[in-house]
Amino acid sequence: QKLLVGTAKFTWTTLWKTMISELAPQSPDGEYVRPAPQRGSGARWPANKPMVAGRYHVYVGNPCPWCHRVSITLALRGLDGAVGLTRLANDPERASRGGWCFDDS
Repeated sequence: QKLLVGTAKFTWTTLWKTMISELAPQSPDGEYVRPAPQRGSGARWPANKPMVAGRYHVYVGNPCPWCHRVSITLALRGLDGAVGLTRLANDPERASRGGWCFDDS
């Protein structure tokens, strides 16, 4: 039984460390290390896909920081009218399992 528990603990610890190390860059001490900025990556709007109003639609959830950043970017770049935007319901009870929910309207 001791061997079984030791093996299970070792396996779980190894898998946990592997999973966590993939989520965020870390130093050998386990501290978060901010990645270097990706300047000059050449990220441009594809020339063969001209911006056409109504072609793209974004679903935004209030509690999500990434969605908030997308909303800010759309506003700052003046793409509010060109990219459709749906704000999802901010109802923790209906979205209790980590999902997003739409308003009834």
